[in-house]
Amino acid sequence: MMSKRQIIFIGLIILSIVVGIWHLRLGMKALFVFRQDEPITSWVAIFCGPLSTLPAIIIALFKNKIGGSWLILGGILSLSALFIEENYQLGNIVQFFLKITIPMLSIGVFIFLESYRRERFTIS
Repeated sequence: MMSKRQIIFIGLIILSIVVGIWHLRLGMKALFVFRQDEPITSWVAIFCGPLSTLPAIIIALFKNKIGGSWLILGGILSLSALFIEENYQLGNIVQFFLKITIPMLSIGVFIFLESYRRERFTIS
């Protein structure tokens, strides 16, 4: 019999995978409309953000700390790249923050904290 905590963990992992697939679709759409002379910050924002969510979640299934760190750092780096590209204007940044950065950061923090909790209670 699985505990309530294990059921919640599995549910959140499944939700994370769904978010990863959604981010992959958003990233692929963005790639197909890129121009030939697209700034490097656009590439960084897409590759560190939505295109890396699903691979990071898959890695997190086996190596929690690496996957969680990847999600946290990728979310911050992609938002920073977009912030630079948009010349500090908040129009597209707010949408990107809500759709990409918040899910990446929340999933990354959840996975990282769960990894820390597992380490703490299995060593003792």
